[in-house]
Amino acid sequence: LNTDNSTEISSNISGDTTKNSINGYDPLLNTDNSTEINDSERVATDLTRLTGRDSFNMNELNLQSSSESSVKSSPQTVDQETKSALSALHIDIQEAFDNAGEEWVGTADQMWSVGPQYCGPNVLVNRIPGYDRPSLWQTDVDHLPVHSAISTMDHGFVSGFQLCCSAGTLCKEPLMNVCFVVEDWQPSSDAATLSPGKVITVSKELFLSALEEQPRRMMVATYSCVVSVTTQVVGWVYSVLSKRHGRILGGDITEGSTSWNVTAYLPIVESM
Repeated sequence: LNTDNSTEISSNISGDTTKNSINGYDPLLNTDNSTEINDSERVATDLTRLTGRDSFNMNELNLQSSSESSVKSSPQTVDQETKSALSALHIDIQEAFDNAGEEWVGTADQMWSVGPQYCGPNVLVNRIPGYDRPSLWQTDVDHLPVHSAISTMDHGFVSGFQLCCSAGTLCKEPLMNVCFVVEDWQPSSDAATLSPGKVITVSKELFLSALEEQPRRMMVATYSCVVSVTTQVVGWVYSVLSKRHGRILGGDITEGSTSWNVTAYLPIVESM
């Protein structure tokens, strides 16, 4: 990759925190990236819920951000209803970050992008000194800072992030609950001559290489189901669901009958 990479990866799993550092050099982008992957269950769960809940508005926000990525483009019009919904979402996400710990306070206003597909639970954060690009939430700014050499590669860099979020390193799986924090980026003198396709390719590989430094695990695909049985075998159903790693949400009896409805999450592979 030939990138000047300074990557800090931290994880918090079951209250256990580990940190690793990697360093490398890449003259193509000449970046000093600091990527932090946080598995804090609280903020990850909140972000997944919030971005999933308002995926439509997140896509609207992406249309606005896309128009801002070009200096020559006029920003897309955002109606008042959408602005209100985005403002409420911004406040909720800001609270989720602020409640995650002191190091995350103010991160909501540094959000560069989310992914995959610009509405997922993964976050790209801009902490590059001197690169005062509009945050994801600023819908009233018409373009990126024209004086910045990074702005010419901004769109390609975000596209690389999106590709990384769409296909991880284990089996091209979509990423979940990953935050990349870019703390420094010093473009080389010939960086402006890089084609957009090259920027996308190199950026994607940078994100993936940082991700590979962190222990990863697959998330099991599940679906919600309702099992209707007679009251005589309810105990057996609970036992079977538990053995198949299901999570029982509740159960109630159907009024006027002997049927019992058990609601549960069941791994798809266990339902075959």
